[in-house]
Amino acid sequence: MPWLTAEQIQNYGLWLQSGAIFFSMVGVIISIRATRKIARRRATLDLIMSHQSNEFLYKQRQEFIALRDAGNIVQWAALDKAASEQQSTIRAALNRYELIAIGIKEKTLEGRVYKKYTRSGLVQDWRACKPWVMQMRQNHRVPVYYCEVEALAKKWATREERIHC
Repeated sequence: MPWLTAEQIQNYGLWLQSGAIFFSMVGVIISIRATRKIARRRATLDLIMSHQSNEFLYKQRQEFIALRDAGNIVQWAALDKAASEQQSTIRAALNRYELIAIGIKEKTLEGRVYKKYTRSGLVQDWRACKPWVMQMRQNHRVPVYYCEVEALAKKWATREERIHC
């Protein structure tokens, strides 16, 4: 009398084959997730590098910082300033932040990496631009202008910073 019958050996073979398929599938899923994470990090680093190395974006950022630091940024939200270079500069900065916030929310960009790079700058810029955004929302009766960057700034703000976010 043999120790294992042919039927038992066949059953064990099916179980082993099913187990191999299952573990292969788990391996593929893990590999896909790791690849996505690497792609998000790479996209985030590429974005950061482009902001640093693109002369036009760098110059535009410097113009925005000058407006932000001059104070009273809300003056550029007036309807008669719609075509002004200053309003265009403010919009460009906030549009970039909005796009980045959407990318982080949709997991196209790696929020943790971007946060390490520019958390304080994003929060500072939002705090300075909030009155401008609120005025633009009122002027155009669109309550969701820059809502993604607002949510991200509030999420990343410290307890002290949240008072003004």
